[in-house]
Amino acid sequence: VIAGVVCIAFVSVWFNRGERGQLQEESQLPIAASLTQSYSLDIDGTADAVATGRWVLLRKGVGQWRISSGALLIAQAPAQFRVDENGEVELASGAIFVKTDGRQHPLRVITPHAYCVDRGTAFGVWCQATHTEVHVLEGQVEITPRRLASHGSQCIGAGNAAVCDDRGRIEKATCRPERFCQMVPRAKTVAAYRAVALSNPRLWLYGAFESSAYEGRWRSALGPDDFRPVLMHGTMIRLEVEHIAGYEPESKAVKLVRGAYSGDTVGVGLQTTEPVVFPQSMTVEMIVRFDGWASSQADTLGCLLSTRQDQRRWGVLLGVVPINRRDNAQNARLVHLFDAASPWTETQGELVPGCWHYVVATFERNGTMTRVSTWLANLSERGPLACVMRDGLVPGNLPDGYLGIGKGFDTGMSHAYPFPGAIDELAIYNGVLGEDEIRSHLGHLTDIKDQADVFPLPEEP
Repeated sequence: VIAGVVCIAFVSVWFNRGERGQLQEESQLPIAASLTQSYSLDIDGTADAVATGRWVLLRKGVGQWRISSGALLIAQAPAQFRVDENGEVELASGAIFVKTDGRQHPLRVITPHAYCVDRGTAFGVWCQATHTEVHVLEGQVEITPRRLASHGSQCIGAGNAAVCDDRGRIEKATCRPERFCQMVPRAKTVAAYRAVALSNPRLWLYGAFESSAYEGRWRSALGPDDFRPVLMHGTMIRLEVEHIAGYEPESKAVKLVRGAYSGDTVGVGLQTTEPVVFPQSMTVEMIVRFDGWASSQADTLGCLLSTRQDQRRWGVLLGVVPINRRDNAQNARLVHLFDAASPWTETQGELVPGCWHYVVATFERNGTMTRVSTWLANLSERGPLACVMRDGLVPGNLPDGYLGIGKGFDTGMSHAYPFPGAIDELAIYNGVLGEDEIRSHLGHLTDIKDQADVFPLPEEP
């Protein structure tokens, strides 16, 4: 027994001595980067001063470091990188944004797939398992594949992007500046919420709408497709989707148009440029402003998100209808529909005209039905997050097809049912998010009041 105790004590002393030696060794290394700002940062290792050659692993949040060369590096979780004594950045995984003043020697970012040499001032690099994306905001970036059998390097200019895969091929891509955190967000802002959403590995599609339309399209920050404006089939005049201030002055939103008369068939909304295949289960988060009904009738409908394959297979993921279907009603209620031959499934809670709202819905197939839970919070009035429908079974399943944003489709597949209001953010996740995670997302956007009671499903008339 005594021998065993002595052995354990010896091993403990040896381990602690080795650990102290490693820490002393790291403390003697030159500082390659220093943390200057952060938001909700959870990091493996020392964040404030990054020693030369030591890996930095971000598990959560956003951090900004000043590199020894003078450049700024902003990393968003999950990401892993290190910096050498010359200010060269090696990115093993994740997304970083780099900004230089152009006066230092060219900054190089290395990934498993490519060498990215800065010939300008601002660019983002996103390293994934099979490829690396480079998005250039200012200046130029030279991309050289790391495979010997590649086709040589290419220079990518401002407003452009490229993908280099693990075979050494470089292909053109759509530049998506909103994919990267270009500054550390402040707490309780749309930017903070966006940073958290973009860090979620289950994120499938994200529309931030921070940039104006480019070549007739609104670019998604992440996802299978971009969005183009479409006119409702009864519109006889030219209408445009407007770019306006969002939920807060620093954020931007798109304002849709619904006609004052014949509103279901007059107006303008957005739609993906190609049909999409949706996940089997998913969660939708939106920040929207409801502007009220210029006129309403018993069958009035506005669509926030919708898709359709034919006369019966119609997916209204999120729709709004007048409260109690009254003529000239102003407030609205969220509804869901996946089978045009079935009645609407109405939720409880109200969308108030002129107010911004946080809207969340989860969708999960359950045989020939879809299990839906829906949450709603009035952001403008700092209201609580209320579960306005929990585990409701809606007839039918979500059909694949074009995704309408702020509009829907009528029985003839024509554009119809525009939403009267604006959309600041749109996030769609692959899978069902738990309520704790949903509340956590809202907590990055605004202060949360006490939880509201769960509303029951409306009784059948």
